Amino acid sequence: MDSCHSNAFCFNDKGNYSCRCSAGYSGNGTVCSDIDECSTEQDSCHSNANCSNNVGSYSCQCNNGFSGSGIVCVDIDECTTEQHSCHSHAACSNKIGSYSCKCNSGFSGNGTVCTDIDECSTEQDECHSNATCSNNVGSYSCQCHSGFSGNGKLCLIVNGSASLSSSASSDSSDMMTSAITLQPTIFPSNTAKPPTETHALAIGIGAAVGALFLLFLLIACLTKRYRGNDSYSVDKSLNFAVDLKMRAQPVDTIMDSDDDENGETRFCYSNEVDKDEM
Repeated sequence: MDSCHSNAFCFNDKGNYSCRCSAGYSGNGTVCSDIDECSTEQDSCHSNANCSNNVGSYSCQCNNGFSGSGIVCVDIDECTTEQHSCHSHAACSNKIGSYSCKCNSGFSGNGTVCTDIDECSTEQDECHSNATCSNNVGSYSCQCHSGFSGNGKLCLIVNGSASLSSSASSDSSDMMTSAITLQPTIFPSNTAKPPTETHALAIGIGAAVGALFLLFLLIACLTKRYRGNDSYSVDKSLNFAVDLKMRAQPVDTIMDSDDDENGETRFCYSNEVDKDEM
């Protein structure tokens, strides 16, 4: 009888025999011990497979996210094969041997659990200041107030005057708007328009010329009287000056006119101006 190990082969020779350990074992044939192909890297498993040692052998199994024999492994696209666990309101992105989930716009969460964001109550909406924000699942809507028209993000006054907002930024912390109403200035038909600068200047010049002319007459009168010319009296000069003043007033203050004995025009005035006071 031979003394070969149970995990060895016996080879008969002339007048003798030899022992050789089986594959997966090492030794002299009479003593054979298992070889751990995995730890000694003698396996042929794929880089994306797991090696498991067995007595006298080993096995390969593809990692999660891969499929194959273990010696050959290919990536599994969990998104297209619907082998993912992403939420119905999340987007699935395939990766080598795995995948990721990301909640859609309008939702928050880790991708496997997504909840709706209320943009209206959290002030993340872009509705106009003259519009009402209404939250929807995964979104929101804007509707202009009564008296305004537009898409809700821009609302115009129905009568034609524009109500616009200053900004909004995509960043919700900076998205603040303010309405500006532009309306034309309209003067009532029974109200005189405000005087222009040209009118005011003309009135000022006229007043200055009149004052200078009165001053000139007064000086001329005093000069003639000083020289002894009684025919040109202060009363006449003052009467002529007042006459100019009355001509500058509305016509209805002059009641009548007459020529005196010297051929000079004299005026009668209404009670608004007492001639005796002149």
